[in-house]
Amino acid sequence: MADSNHVAIVDGKSEPSPKELIAEIEQRRVRWRALVERGSKAPTEPGVAGDWSLRDVVAHINAYLRFHVSNLGGRARPLGEMPEAIGFDTERRNTWMHEQDLGLSWPFVRTEGEQLHEELLAQLRTRSPEQFRAQLVDWHPWPTWRWMCDIRDHYDQHEPGLTLWLDDTKE
Repeated sequence: MADSNHVAIVDGKSEPSPKELIAEIEQRRVRWRALVERGSKAPTEPGVAGDWSLRDVVAHINAYLRFHVSNLGGRARPLGEMPEAIGFDTERRNTWMHEQDLGLSWPFVRTEGEQLHEELLAQLRTRSPEQFRAQLVDWHPWPTWRWMCDIRDHYDQHEPGLTLWLDDTKE
Protein backbone atom coordinates (compact mmCIF):
# COMPACT_ATOMS: atom_id res chain seq x y z
CA MET A 1 0.00 0.00 0.00
CA ALA A 2 1.30 3.45 -0.90
CA ASP A 3 1.33 6.38 1.46
CA SER A 4 2.68 9.90 1.16
CA ASN A 5 6.25 8.63 1.64
CA HIS A 6 6.05 5.56 -0.57
CA VAL A 7 4.74 5.07 -4.09
CA ALA A 8 3.97 1.53 -5.16
CA ILE A 9 5.51 0.16 -8.32
CA VAL A 10 3.69 -2.70 -10.04
CA ASP A 11 5.07 -4.30 -13.19
CA GLY A 12 7.18 -1.25 -13.95
CA LYS A 13 4.44 1.33 -13.42
CA SER A 14 4.60 3.83 -10.57
CA GLU A 15 1.38 4.51 -8.72
CA PRO A 16 -0.05 7.90 -9.69
CA SER A 17 -2.57 9.68 -7.52
CA PRO A 18 -6.18 9.04 -8.54
CA LYS A 19 -6.46 12.67 -9.66
CA GLU A 20 -3.31 12.40 -11.81
CA LEU A 21 -4.41 9.13 -13.36
CA ILE A 22 -7.87 10.42 -14.24
CA ALA A 23 -6.31 13.54 -15.78
CA GLU A 24 -3.88 11.41 -17.81
CA ILE A 25 -6.69 9.19 -19.11
CA GLU A 26 -8.68 12.28 -20.06
CA GLN A 27 -5.66 13.81 -21.81
CA ARG A 28 -5.01 10.65 -23.84
CA ARG A 29 -8.69 10.45 -24.77
CA VAL A 30 -8.72 14.04 -26.06
CA ARG A 31 -5.77 13.26 -28.36
CA TRP A 32 -7.38 9.97 -29.41
CA ARG A 33 -10.72 11.62 -30.15
CA ALA A 34 -8.98 14.18 -32.41
CA LEU A 35 -7.24 11.42 -34.37
CA VAL A 36 -10.44 9.41 -34.72
CA GLU A 37 -12.22 12.51 -36.00
CA ARG A 38 -9.53 12.99 -38.64
CA GLY A 39 -10.05 9.44 -39.91
CA SER A 40 -13.81 9.30 -39.59
CA LYS A 41 -14.43 9.79 -43.33
CA ALA A 42 -12.86 6.39 -44.08
CA PRO A 43 -13.58 4.32 -40.96
CA THR A 44 -13.61 0.94 -42.71
CA GLU A 45 -10.49 1.40 -44.81
CA PRO A 46 -7.83 -1.13 -43.69
CA GLY A 47 -4.30 -0.26 -42.69
CA VAL A 48 -4.58 1.40 -39.28
CA ALA A 49 -3.15 -1.69 -37.58
CA GLY A 50 -2.29 -4.31 -40.15
CA ASP A 51 -5.56 -5.18 -41.88
CA TRP A 52 -7.60 -3.48 -39.18
CA SER A 53 -9.55 -0.36 -40.04
CA LEU A 54 -10.23 2.63 -37.82
CA ARG A 55 -13.55 1.00 -36.89
CA ASP A 56 -11.69 -2.18 -35.89
CA VAL A 57 -9.13 -0.36 -33.76
CA VAL A 58 -11.76 1.77 -32.01
CA ALA A 59 -13.83 -1.39 -31.36
CA HIS A 60 -10.67 -3.01 -29.96
CA ILE A 61 -10.09 -0.11 -27.55
CA ASN A 62 -13.78 -0.29 -26.64
CA ALA A 63 -13.54 -3.99 -25.81
CA TYR A 64 -10.85 -3.28 -23.23
CA LEU A 65 -12.85 -0.33 -21.90
CA ARG A 66 -15.87 -2.64 -21.58
CA PHE A 67 -13.77 -5.06 -19.54
CA HIS A 68 -12.59 -2.33 -17.19
CA VAL A 69 -15.91 -0.51 -16.88
CA SER A 70 -17.68 -3.78 -16.09
CA ASN A 71 -15.13 -4.70 -13.44
CA LEU A 72 -15.53 -1.26 -11.87
CA GLY A 73 -19.28 -1.91 -11.61
CA GLY A 74 -20.28 0.39 -14.46
CA ARG A 75 -22.59 -0.06 -17.41
CA ALA A 76 -21.08 -1.73 -20.46
CA ARG A 77 -22.14 -4.18 -23.14
CA PRO A 78 -21.05 -7.67 -21.98
CA LEU A 79 -17.90 -9.11 -23.51
CA GLY A 80 -19.24 -12.63 -23.48
CA GLU A 81 -17.53 -15.75 -22.22
CA MET A 82 -13.96 -15.86 -23.49
CA PRO A 83 -12.87 -19.37 -24.45
CA GLU A 84 -10.65 -20.86 -21.75
CA ALA A 85 -8.03 -21.83 -24.37
CA ILE A 86 -7.20 -18.13 -24.86
CA GLY A 87 -5.81 -17.85 -21.33
CA PHE A 88 -3.52 -14.84 -21.00
CA ASP A 89 -2.44 -14.84 -24.67
CA THR A 90 -2.91 -11.22 -25.76
CA GLU A 91 -2.91 -11.96 -29.49
CA ARG A 92 -5.54 -14.66 -29.15
CA ARG A 93 -7.64 -12.42 -26.89
CA ASN A 94 -7.44 -9.55 -29.36
CA THR A 95 -8.42 -11.82 -32.26
CA TRP A 96 -11.37 -13.24 -30.30
CA MET A 97 -12.61 -9.77 -29.30
CA HIS A 98 -12.20 -8.55 -32.89
CA GLU A 99 -14.30 -11.42 -34.18
CA GLN A 100 -17.03 -10.63 -31.63
CA ASP A 101 -17.36 -7.04 -32.87
CA LEU A 102 -16.95 -7.45 -36.65
CA GLY A 103 -20.62 -6.81 -37.36
CA LEU A 104 -20.83 -3.52 -35.49
CA SER A 105 -21.37 -0.36 -37.49
CA TRP A 106 -19.02 2.61 -37.35
CA PRO A 107 -21.67 4.88 -35.76
CA PHE A 108 -22.31 2.27 -33.05
CA VAL A 109 -18.59 1.74 -32.34
CA ARG A 110 -17.89 5.46 -32.20
CA THR A 111 -20.83 6.21 -29.90
CA GLU A 112 -20.04 3.24 -27.67
CA GLY A 113 -16.48 4.50 -27.24
CA GLU A 114 -17.68 7.87 -26.03
CA GLN A 115 -20.19 6.30 -23.65
CA LEU A 116 -17.61 3.89 -22.25
CA HIS A 117 -15.11 6.66 -21.68
CA GLU A 118 -17.66 8.73 -19.78
CA GLU A 119 -18.75 5.71 -17.74
CA LEU A 120 -15.13 4.88 -16.92
CA LEU A 121 -14.50 8.40 -15.66
CA ALA A 122 -17.74 8.38 -13.66
CA GLN A 123 -16.70 5.15 -11.97
CA LEU A 124 -13.17 6.35 -11.25
CA ARG A 125 -14.32 9.66 -9.81
CA THR A 126 -16.35 7.84 -7.14
CA ARG A 127 -13.35 5.85 -5.90
CA SER A 128 -11.24 6.66 -2.88
CA PRO A 129 -7.43 6.32 -2.94
CA GLU A 130 -7.86 3.06 -1.00
CA GLN A 131 -10.20 1.75 -3.69
CA PHE A 132 -7.63 2.64 -6.36
CA ARG A 133 -5.17 0.47 -4.42
CA ALA A 134 -7.60 -2.44 -4.04
CA GLN A 135 -7.38 -5.50 -6.28
CA LEU A 136 -9.81 -5.06 -9.20
CA VAL A 137 -10.40 -8.72 -10.13
CA ASP A 138 -9.96 -11.82 -8.00
CA TRP A 139 -7.92 -13.69 -10.63
CA HIS A 140 -5.11 -11.12 -10.96
CA PRO A 141 -3.19 -9.32 -8.21
CA TRP A 142 -2.96 -5.88 -9.81
CA PRO A 143 -4.56 -2.99 -7.94
CA THR A 144 -7.20 -0.94 -9.74
CA TRP A 145 -4.76 1.90 -10.47
CA ARG A 146 -2.46 -0.48 -12.37
CA TRP A 147 -5.30 -1.62 -14.64
CA MET A 148 -6.16 2.02 -15.27
CA CYS A 149 -2.56 2.69 -16.31
CA ASP A 150 -3.14 0.11 -19.03
CA ILE A 151 -6.15 2.08 -20.28
CA ARG A 152 -4.06 5.24 -20.38
CA ASP A 153 -1.25 3.44 -22.18
CA HIS A 154 -3.56 1.64 -24.62
CA TYR A 155 -4.26 4.92 -26.39
CA ASP A 156 -0.51 5.55 -26.61
CA GLN A 157 0.04 2.08 -28.12
CA HIS A 158 -2.38 2.66 -30.98
CA GLU A 159 -1.81 6.37 -31.58
CA PRO A 160 1.36 5.97 -33.73
CA GLY A 161 -0.30 3.50 -36.13
CA LEU A 162 -3.36 5.68 -36.48
CA THR A 163 -1.22 8.78 -37.02
CA LEU A 164 0.85 7.03 -39.73
CA TRP A 165 -2.30 5.81 -41.46
CA LEU A 166 -3.77 9.30 -41.38
CA ASP A 167 -0.58 10.89 -42.67
CA ASP A 168 -0.18 8.29 -45.46
CA THR A 169 -3.74 8.07 -46.68
CA LYS A 170 -5.85 10.99 -45.53
CA GLU A 171 -3.94 14.22 -45.81
